[in-house]
Amino acid sequence: MVEESPLLQKLSEVVARVKTAEREKEECLVRITTLEREVNEFRALIAMAESKAEELLQPNQSRQQRVPDNGGSMTAGRGIQDLVGRATSSQAPQSEGKRPFQPF
Repeated sequence: MVEESPLLQKLSEVVARVKTAEREKEECLVRITTLEREVNEFRALIAMAESKAEELLQPNQSRQQRVPDNGGSMTAGRGIQDLVGRATSSQAPQSEGKRPFQPF
């Protein structure tokens, strides 16, 4: 078995390090490509979510811009106004001795 000279041994170590560095570089490029793809997917999901949010908020904006009828508040929805109106109009007159339960 022939022993390598110290210079050849150092040269072999350097070549091994270069090969290791090249392999790590390739792995990093693969990771970067994967991350770029994931970032693009997240961007697409965010764009879709923003679009859906705008779509869902659009009817609310048009509802808030309407003039409230019957002197109602602009923030209360028509459904709430109907429920409050039904609750107050459907209550039977109370006898003088009995009062409805009021938790507060």
